[in-house]
Amino acid sequence: MQSYGELHDDPQVVANGYLTDVDVPGFGTAKVISNVVQLSDTPGAGIRRAPPRLGEHTAEVMAELGFSAEQIDQVLASCHGAADAVIAAVTDG
Repeated sequence: MQSYGELHDDPQVVANGYLTDVDVPGFGTAKVISNVVQLSDTPGAGIRRAPPRLGEHTAEVMAELGFSAEQIDQVLASCHGAADAVIAAVTDG
């Protein structure tokens, strides 16, 4: 078992093209794991878009779980700016 950091230097991972660069808005370029199942007749689509931003789908998920609009607004108001702070902490570290 390897850590995510160890994957970048693994010769087999590099040779098989398991990592790909993805443009992440507000972050820059990130190296992510691509589709590791690569078949000759059906190669797969690979990475089609950037991952969602932290909290991007929170309201949608909460609504599907039955939370009211008022409850959702209250939760979102309490964490306003938190995603940016977490992303800044990760990218500055």
